[in-house]
Amino acid sequence: MGSWILMVTLLAFPRIAVPETDYDFGTVEEGKPAVHIFKIYNHGEDTLVIQRVRSSCGCTAVLLSEKQIPPGGEAKVQVTFNTSGRGGQKFHKTVTIESNDPKTPKLVLHIRGFVQAVPKPKGWIQPGFINLDTLAVGDTWRGTVYLKSTGEKPLVIREMVATSGVQIEPWTQDTVPPGDSVEIHFSVVPVMPGRFEGVLVVKTNDPTVPQKFLRLAGQVKEAK
Repeated sequence: MGSWILMVTLLAFPRIAVPETDYDFGTVEEGKPAVHIFKIYNHGEDTLVIQRVRSSCGCTAVLLSEKQIPPGGEAKVQVTFNTSGRGGQKFHKTVTIESNDPKTPKLVLHIRGFVQAVPKPKGWIQPGFINLDTLAVGDTWRGTVYLKSTGEKPLVIREMVATSGVQIEPWTQDTVPPGDSVEIHFSVVPVMPGRFEGVLVVKTNDPTVPQKFLRLAGQVKEAK
């Protein structure tokens, strides 16, 4: 009798089961997380232990409700895909579940869909770099760059700042309609000889790249 009981014990094992392994979100709006919950069941006779859960990329977060599932029990796997910055793109991501199920030690779940782009502001500075060549201490170098609005919504200037030696002239236009551009006038007044490096920063409502940079470089010599 003891041997028979031992044999039954040895044959008991967990068995992972899921109603679905592939979920299609269809079309989701950019900026809104795509969330789906997969259910995991234990149809075996021993405790199912989830040893590891990993996603195929950092854009997909996974939350497991239970690591140990008794026979007849269930757990939930919440999968969240970050749609930000992925407008106009199809996606297909996987989540791999490793467990102590001897027949299915690795189970792969799939999520897929299409991210619908939403209108948003976008823009850039032209040019983004200016070589000042050689200046003398006390000289005033004046320049102009253009902030171009290339998105589908107006680009808004929230603030402009600059490093020492770079002076921004007052501006009157804060909002740049799509397809338009605005001039940014500034001057460079070096106060010390040597290598000069300056930066002008335009802070905008562009959600992807909110800060636009103009970099300036040159050599400063002693005043005559």
